[in-house]
Amino acid sequence: AKVVQLEGSAAGQVAELERLQQKVRDLELKMARSAQNRQSNSSLMEELNSERARVIAADKK
Repeated sequence: AKVVQLEGSAAGQVAELERLQQKVRDLELKMARSAQNRQSNSSLMEELNSERARVIAADKK
């Protein structure tokens, strides 16, 4: 009976470990996407600032 109990406990721990590993992978993916979005936003801001500068320069002419 003790062996069966230990096996059940070990199986539960393995399942929990797998669940936590999946959660870590999901969070790593979320972080990677977030970094990609920040990079994309940064480049859009640069583009926007360039356009603003062009509009201001054209407006002064």
